[in-house]
Amino acid sequence: MMAYGLEFWHHFWVLLDAIAMYMLLGLVIASILRIYISDRFIVSHMGGNTLGAVLKASLLGLPLPLCSCSVLPIATSLKKSGAGNGPVVSFLSTTPMTGVDSIIPTYGVFGGLITVLRVLVSLIIGLLAGIIVGFVERLRGERVLVQPSEASVGACSGGCQCTAAAESSRQNPPKSQAFGQNFLDLMGDIAKPLVIGLVLAALLLSVWPEQYGDFVSQHVLLSYGLALLLGLPLYVCSISVIPVAISLYAAGFSLGAAFIFLTAAPAVSMVSLSVLLRVVGLRNLLIFLACLAVGSIVFAAVIDGMAIEIPLQLLPSAEQSPVRWLPRLFSFVLIALCLYLWVGRFLACFSRQSRGCA
Repeated sequence: MMAYGLEFWHHFWVLLDAIAMYMLLGLVIASILRIYISDRFIVSHMGGNTLGAVLKASLLGLPLPLCSCSVLPIATSLKKSGAGNGPVVSFLSTTPMTGVDSIIPTYGVFGGLITVLRVLVSLIIGLLAGIIVGFVERLRGERVLVQPSEASVGACSGGCQCTAAAESSRQNPPKSQAFGQNFLDLMGDIAKPLVIGLVLAALLLSVWPEQYGDFVSQHVLLSYGLALLLGLPLYVCSISVIPVAISLYAAGFSLGAAFIFLTAAPAVSMVSLSVLLRVVGLRNLLIFLACLAVGSIVFAAVIDGMAIEIPLQLLPSAEQSPVRWLPRLFSFVLIALCLYLWVGRFLACFSRQSRGCA
C-alpha cells in the first residue's frame, strides 16, 4: 500500500510539472483575450440560423476559455437574441473542446501535430453539428424555443464554479483591473476539475495493471469505446483533461483512444446535459452527441492509422526521475493559486453564514 501511495504522489507531481508552466501561460493569454472579446460581442455576431452564422459560431468558439458549463449562459443569451439552434449547437460544440488556455498545454504535452488536430477536429465537429441541426430544422420547417430564464438558472446549478465567470461578464472594470479579475475567474473555473483530473490520472497510472494495458492495446475498437464512455459523463475542462489523456496513453490505450478522451470529455458532462436539453431540445442534443462521437472516433482511427506516437519520457518511473526545479516552481505557483482561491471562498462563505446567524 505504501508503494502505491508513493507511486501516486510521484505521478501526480510529474503530471503537474508537465503542464503547469504551459497552463499558466495559457491563462495569461486567455485573460488578455477576455478583455477584448466580450459576451456581448459574441452574441452580436451570431444572429439568425444561416451557414455564415454557424461558421462564425465555430470560429468564435475556438479560442474562448470556457468549460461545458460556463459556456451555457452565453448560449442562453444567443437564444434570447434570436440565434438559431444551428449556431447555438455549433458554439456549444466548439467552445468547451478547446481554447487558448488549453492549446498551449496540449502542445507542451502532446506536441504540435496532436495540437493542430485537436483544434481542427473541434472546428469540424462544431460545423458539422450546426449544419445538420440547421438543415433538419429547415427541412421540418420548425424551430425549437426555450425559456432563457430556465436555462440561465440551470446553467450553474451543478456546482461547476462558473458563477464567477458569469458575474464578471456583467461587469466592466477598467482594463488595469480586468486582467487580474479575468485571471482569477479563469483559475477559479479550472481549479477543481484540474485537481480531479490530476488525481484520476495519477490513480490510473498507479493502479492500472500492466496486463490490462496489453489487452486494450490489442483491441483498439474496445479502447475507443472505453475512452468515449469514460469521457462523456465526466466534468473536466479542456485543460484538466490533458493529464488524464496522457495517462490513458501511458497505461496502454492507443494515441487515438487518448485523443477521443481529449476531444469528447470537455465537450459535455452530466452536469451540463440537462441544461443543454432545455437550450437546444432533445433532437438537437442527440445530433450534437452523435457528431461528437463519430467525429472523434473517425479522427482517432486516422491518428492510429498514421501510427503517430509521442515519447513517454514525460512519465518516468520514480527511480528514474530527478526533480526539475523550474517546472516544479510553476507547479507550486499553480497549487498556491488554487489554495488562495479555495481559502478565499471558504472564508467568504463562513463570513456570510456568520452574518446570517448574527
